[in-house]
Amino acid sequence: MASAHTHPHQNESAYVEHPQEHLALAHKILEEHGVFRYRNQDDFLELLNVMQGHRLTMQVVIGLLEDHTPSEVLERVRPREDEDAPASILQTSIEMLYGDNASSVRPFYLCLVPFGSSVNRAALKPYVDAIATLPVMKGVDASKWEDHLATAEHAGVVTPVSEGAPLLSLQRAFAFLLERQWQVDVSDEDKQAIKKAHMEHFRHLMSTYQPLMESEDEKEQQFGLMVCQQEMENVHAAVKMALELQEDILPFAKYLMVFFDDVGEQEMALQVVEDMLKKLEQYDEEALNGHAAVGYMAVMHAVADRYANTPQMPRSRELYQRILKHYDCLTGMTPQGKMRGRATVYDDLGRLGLYEQEWKEAEEHFKKALELKRECVDREGELSTLVNLGRMAHHVKEWKDANVYYKQALDIAVEFKLDDRQGCIHQEWGEVAFDEEDWKGADAHFKSAIDANVKVEDRQGQAAAWHHFGKVAQVQSDLVQAVSRYQEALKLFTEEEDDHAKAATAHQLGVVAMEQEEYNESRKWFLSALESFKGLEDGDSVQLTLSNIARLVSLSGDHDVLAEAGTMLGVSEQDLIKWLQSQ
Repeated sequence: MASAHTHPHQNESAYVEHPQEHLALAHKILEEHGVFRYRNQDDFLELLNVMQGHRLTMQVVIGLLEDHTPSEVLERVRPREDEDAPASILQTSIEMLYGDNASSVRPFYLCLVPFGSSVNRAALKPYVDAIATLPVMKGVDASKWEDHLATAEHAGVVTPVSEGAPLLSLQRAFAFLLERQWQVDVSDEDKQAIKKAHMEHFRHLMSTYQPLMESEDEKEQQFGLMVCQQEMENVHAAVKMALELQEDILPFAKYLMVFFDDVGEQEMALQVVEDMLKKLEQYDEEALNGHAAVGYMAVMHAVADRYANTPQMPRSRELYQRILKHYDCLTGMTPQGKMRGRATVYDDLGRLGLYEQEWKEAEEHFKKALELKRECVDREGELSTLVNLGRMAHHVKEWKDANVYYKQALDIAVEFKLDDRQGCIHQEWGEVAFDEEDWKGADAHFKSAIDANVKVEDRQGQAAAWHHFGKVAQVQSDLVQAVSRYQEALKLFTEEEDDHAKAATAHQLGVVAMEQEEYNESRKWFLSALESFKGLEDGDSVQLTLSNIARLVSLSGDHDVLAEAGTMLGVSEQDLIKWLQSQ
């Protein structure tokens, strides 16, 4: 029997060829380590099969049974069915770490322990430079780290996650043996220094990984998410170390929140930041007011944001208030920075007020935010607060105030050439004008919203503006124009695969066709909308559409449409008529 990865010093005597000799040697080593009690256990006998009679492997692995059960060791060293690892991977790992020439390179491999199961070869040099002078690395030529990794890759104990990929995966047996030897060979001081170097390494990598996830290029973003998923174990290890050392965790917190938001794992995001916050609250006061303050407040903010607009909203409000108070304690932030930070929190509190329809409270918070932004000359920041004040005024039908706020917001968007914001402002301002029954103003704003959204290629924004543009024509009884505008909206919503908005526009086309006495056309649109709303499980919209179908029947005398609607909903025509009569 021979290893799949043969080393120059290996020969046949490295193996116990006869099963009886194999067992005798195993019993002898068991006795030497005081674990002879395991000799007849099934897991131990299976472990013998995995060791394949390799003498050095038997000596090392059976020695591990002083601190682990055969089951625990077997779980860590036996290749799984879903792993791309040869049966001899354990023997190869042993030779790499305990063979004739292992002592000169083993310390380097031990420094990979904080990386867990994967290491990015392309980004490793700064980490190697940081650990090169540690006592544990004495006698190791750190400049040959790439050769050492290549040797490990050739042996098969580390493998690229895909062909040509810089990310290397450590085989489980190799990683387990490294962890074990780490406890024996590495001093407590070196362990701390190595883990700190690993933490700093990933603190710097965050500035590379985060922009990838936030890229507007879809392929680049997907690549960033893939890399971040693969590196998640390392990031969590770095965060753990940062928290133990009471370091600032801002880069880690920002990175993790971007990742979890991108993949839609909100529950996991909340769990992670809640755990972070509990540990941050154990920091010394000096750290929380000084070097760790920004990360501490960012984590509080992340928790508060995720509780906003949920049943846990009181927790959200409490955390926002804590952040405001904490700004008074900061020792290393400029007055300008504090003003900007407080303004952001007041904006958040204002949005909570909007959600709860606490209009006076919302207005007070937004006005405080606006005052702070003006004091620190944050013109672009003013824009978002002015829009929020416009929304608040719209809700309470303070038309004059709403128009003033949206005008000021639009002026800033034009001043700073924020084309993407201009479309949104015109859209919301147009809705204010519509509700105020200022048809001319609404018409102008929705037309401007379309133009602005065309400029920035925002097709969803264009579609929404065309839909509202159609409503303006409809209320003025310009039905031909309304149809034309709704058709534009429908085409764009279809292209954007926005099924709900598409159904809502089809419903409006049904209403217009009914007003034009084009009853067959109206029937077609209502049934299309009904089918979509049913599929989307939007009961309110189903009810509204059915009400208009009832109007259509009363105007056209076409009772067949009720039968068709009933079939679509899975009810009889008679039951549908009874339901409509009860409404």
